[in-house]
Amino acid sequence: MRDPSQMQNSYLPAMPQDERMESVKAIRQSSNDQNLTWYECPNGHIYAIGNCGEPTSSGNCPECNLPIGGSSYQLHDGNKKKDIASMCDKTSKGHVLGDAQSHGNQIVCERTMNCVTTAIVRFLLHSSMLLGTECEHGPQPINRIIQPDPHNVLEFLWRHLHNDVRLLSVATGKSRDDCIFILHKVIDNIFQTKVADDLQSGFHQLLTSKNCRKAWEENFTAAYIKPALQDLDEMINESNKTLSEDKRLSNDPLMCLLNATIEPEDLGKLTDTSHVWQHRSRITIYSIHQALENEQDDDNLLVLKHFMEKEKHLRFVRYLPDIVQLQRLLINKFNRHIDASEAINLTISTFMNQLSGLEKAEFKRLIDTFIHAWNSLRQDVAAIVKLPVPKECFLENVTYNSEIAILLPTRQEYGLCCIGLVDFLVATQNEFLGRYQNIRNEHLSKVEKKADLLQSHLIAYDPDRDLLPLILSQCQYIVRPMVGNRVEYNLTGLELQVIERFIRGRAFINCKFDQLLFRRDVRNAAIFENLRNNIPQEEFSSKALQCSILAELKSYQDLCGCLASLDIAIGFLANYKPEGGMLINDYLRDKLAMPQNKGLKSATASRQCSLKHVLALWQLLAMEKAVRLINNSQDPFDGIGEDYRQKLNDEDKNNLIVELRFTKLDQLCGELYEYIVLNLSHQSEEDRTKWTISETLEPYYDDKHAYAEITGLDSLPENITLSHAVDAWKTIAQLYSTQE
Repeated sequence: MRDPSQMQNSYLPAMPQDERMESVKAIRQSSNDQNLTWYECPNGHIYAIGNCGEPTSSGNCPECNLPIGGSSYQLHDGNKKKDIASMCDKTSKGHVLGDAQSHGNQIVCERTMNCVTTAIVRFLLHSSMLLGTECEHGPQPINRIIQPDPHNVLEFLWRHLHNDVRLLSVATGKSRDDCIFILHKVIDNIFQTKVADDLQSGFHQLLTSKNCRKAWEENFTAAYIKPALQDLDEMINESNKTLSEDKRLSNDPLMCLLNATIEPEDLGKLTDTSHVWQHRSRITIYSIHQALENEQDDDNLLVLKHFMEKEKHLRFVRYLPDIVQLQRLLINKFNRHIDASEAINLTISTFMNQLSGLEKAEFKRLIDTFIHAWNSLRQDVAAIVKLPVPKECFLENVTYNSEIAILLPTRQEYGLCCIGLVDFLVATQNEFLGRYQNIRNEHLSKVEKKADLLQSHLIAYDPDRDLLPLILSQCQYIVRPMVGNRVEYNLTGLELQVIERFIRGRAFINCKFDQLLFRRDVRNAAIFENLRNNIPQEEFSSKALQCSILAELKSYQDLCGCLASLDIAIGFLANYKPEGGMLINDYLRDKLAMPQNKGLKSATASRQCSLKHVLALWQLLAMEKAVRLINNSQDPFDGIGEDYRQKLNDEDKNNLIVELRFTKLDQLCGELYEYIVLNLSHQSEEDRTKWTISETLEPYYDDKHAYAEITGLDSLPENITLSHAVDAWKTIAQLYSTQE
């Protein structure tokens, strides 16, 4: 970091990366077949089929053990073809950890480095970056390396340095002072150790690829860190002894006591001897990492090694039932009752203020669980889960001031956070059990239905209440006056207890979880067409009836409530065929058991609108809501892509206004709005941007109402196409609103 400007495009050590592309490269290197066809298992792990590229045999995913491949050219359920060419490497260059406060106590292991080595390398990296801010160009070159851009680069790096020491303390179980000594020892080792010239030159390369970074980390760890960490406890004890023998400190009784150099006079009175009560290094879960690191036999304790490698993620699997329960409750409350824009504008705290009593307490418990799990795992979810979660969701912690959309399980935008977290937890358990099954050759069951999933199927444990007592039961803490203390672990016994307590009897999770539908999700042409086939639809008999209904829905809240009830009814009517003569309000109350306060809010509509008017009523209310939104400078077309939002130039807009004199505005406004919402808000392979509005609406209206037409439709300018659909509708709606 002497010249930070040279590191702008470097892959910095100890930064996370996207592992999917590495899997692809490994498969390619291990295969002689150049015509590989790529697929994904149900958990998103990539595999390849050679020869013809079609599935003719079955196997099990080496990561999660779920079935892969297929037979007779048919894939197993959940498997799908993967276009590798379109899969981009999400690994970012530079510093990508974000702010130190967002990491909490989470210990990480990057690539071949363990958690202790990762913490040390990150400390050295942040120290180097801090020194780099003193270069001749100031802190700006360092600032450009960091993503996202920090407000104050010096404070940002200092916070990371403190956090690196804290995480090193957690990983080693040593005090902060001991960790500072460890870092000094590593730095001293860097200056004192002589390495081969080719290796030394490699440490000064710019790390322009992920492979260069991985090689750098492995060589740096082997040359400087591992030698410094050999016999760590003895090294620290020797350091303390050196301190106690320092002439400047040797006369200090407190220093002698702290460093265990005062031998007790009477070993029979241990309870009265301060030596027994001196501070000792804590035994933590992460102490096992160091013990396993010193294990010489690489083929021994494979289950325990893999468990400790994944423990930072496995500890959160216990939250899966609560998160799924939160999803279920939110689906019951919001399914088809809310739009994406409303979910983004509604905060969690505002939602909680609408609750009371036991319901509020239950939601608070479940939401707190989600927030803790998401804030702890969001960086890992970003790196591993392949869903297009918005990047801003990973930049800040979720709080009660965040959008409730983050909690809603949908396949859109913010809702992908909730789905991504569940997918991550399920994949974490399945991947670990798959590796365990391969190691132990034990058969494990599968859970195929969500209703069958029990807590006993999960690797569910509390790190402090369940795992730590197991570790303590398998260790010997030996106190040696004048020599130092030593901790010895029965790792074989610990592995057996971990298997018995947390792994045996657990199951692969292969079930699908419910998802929430927004109001607009029932608004597509296919659903409306199914409804028309079930119940022939009619338009309103008079303009007066429409005006009377709208007059009774002056409240925007009542209008939205009435529209939400219709959306629910349409979803059911598209699949069932009741009598068309039944009143809509009776259907909502008697068939759907909807409370009276959530039905139609208009007395006129309740008395006169039957099921054969349900789509006419929906169009009337939906258009009225959209008109009110544009009058308040809001966008009524949530989810419509930019392809259909091109602006009309002044000449085309004026020509459109002139031709609108010959049209029936309310009819044109309603039909164009319906077409946009039903046909343009859902992705289609067909490019409709060049279709003219007049030629599009004519067959669309004719399909709904045989031998009928929209008055004056043929007079619309032919150069106004669906690429101008949103702007054209706004122009029509504003003119219609003015006339009304």
